[in-house]
Amino acid sequence: MSRFQSIESMHLAIGLAIYEYQFVEEATLRVLHALYEDSKALEIAFFHLQGDSRLRLMDKIIKQRLPAPDRRRWAELRDAVDACSRDRNAFVHHAITYDGLRPVLRPSVFDPSRHGDNDERDSSEEPYYVADIHQSVRSFKALTAELRHFAQSIHWSEEVRQGYGLFHKQLPEPPAWSLPLTRRSKSLQK
Repeated sequence: MSRFQSIESMHLAIGLAIYEYQFVEEATLRVLHALYEDSKALEIAFFHLQGDSRLRLMDKIIKQRLPAPDRRRWAELRDAVDACSRDRNAFVHHAITYDGLRPVLRPSVFDPSRHGDNDERDSSEEPYYVADIHQSVRSFKALTAELRHFAQSIHWSEEVRQGYGLFHKQLPEPPAWSLPLTRRSKSLQK
């Protein structure tokens, strides 16, 4: 990769990330739809809740509706949604600056991650370069696919679950489940 990157490449990466993240939210809603035949009221509640509140609502519902193996699977997906949503929020709230000849996203004055306990910059927060944003886009796509598969596998309709099972028997055995790590989830593990 060239040492010089245009600001347009950063804008394109951010736009692509925000575009792809909408599918993560749509797939999360599919999980909710899969649990109830008539989920209109839950859908309204889902859209009126923001951030962590949505995931807490999903946790409560899944705890009541699904057996333990599916609840464990949801917990993995929920953690991935949380990590991806943090990246998405960084892309929206960070400011573009330059690191030499390359554009970079760093926390802006409006980003709460910019401040630590004593109103000091959080030193664990690494900047996002264009390549990091593209890695997050791949994570968003992988998470969307996983959420859609999960929704089909827990669907309230027996026909949908059977169709899902038949379809996946025809495919080669998938590798062990793993989502690509986002930049933020890597720094939180350290």
